[in-house]
Amino acid sequence: LFKKKGEAAVLDSISKKGSWNRRLARAKKHAEEVAEDLLISYAERKKVSTHPFSVDPNTENTFLKSFPYKDTADQAVVWSEIKKDLESSAPMDRLVCGDVGFGKTELSIRAAFLAAMSGVKTLVLAPTTILAKQLHSSFSIRLKDSGVNCQLLTRFVKANLQKSIVDSYVSGPCDVLVSTHKAIFREEILKASSLIVVDDEHKFGVAQKEAAKKVNNSVNMLYMSATPIPRTLKMALSNITNISTLSTPPLSKIETETYVDYFDDNVIKKAVMYEVSRGGQVFFIHNKVQTIGTVKHV
Repeated sequence: LFKKKGEAAVLDSISKKGSWNRRLARAKKHAEEVAEDLLISYAERKKVSTHPFSVDPNTENTFLKSFPYKDTADQAVVWSEIKKDLESSAPMDRLVCGDVGFGKTELSIRAAFLAAMSGVKTLVLAPTTILAKQLHSSFSIRLKDSGVNCQLLTRFVKANLQKSIVDSYVSGPCDVLVSTHKAIFREEILKASSLIVVDDEHKFGVAQKEAAKKVNNSVNMLYMSATPIPRTLKMALSNITNISTLSTPPLSKIETETYVDYFDDNVIKKAVMYEVSRGGQVFFIHNKVQTIGTVKHV
């Protein structure tokens, strides 16, 4: 570990009596404790019951038909699986696995709609502020005609507004709260949630994802990922949690094309102009914060 900025790291000895072996032993013990806690948590969840969600069939059909795209065969199947979970008295633990653009977000929005129509709250967790903002926009646009109130909570929300947003979610009109890790450390938010959606679940730690269950053991959990971590995948394949797969791309989904080339301003400009001219969007990744402004003005 670094003691102070600029100081060299303290190296461990690899001898049998060295501190490295003690560190390994502590790490192994901690991993065993986490695994034991997980088993106890999931065993306890098998015993508890939760309030089943319920919505008028006509109201649900109207909402589903307002989706501007046609469901893929997989989307229809996965939605029926999620709905069955939420309408049962057992808390849901389901992983939805599918590539980017295959419809995971729409399924989570439908789950939040079902929760709101049942009079309960939904917490949507995103690993970054950018994704949280995107999800908040998607949820708000899709749910606005249903009268569902969506709020956003990230570090960029002004401090004087954060308390009112939390209060609105815990005991006010807010039905859906989209947040980053910030919400995980607010016990009142976790207690108020009947459904928690974890987007890009592989970017959250084990303890972070299990925090909600320690506070509210009957909460419904919906995990979404294109690349689930081995532990999550193992639990799904072992029937500790359920897994749903989106393997069919939407009709309008264009296969991703990848090119590897030397850095060239003209090549980049041509690619950007092509995408913009067809009404698309460009996500440009630069590897240095110090020079990102210069690249932006190129």
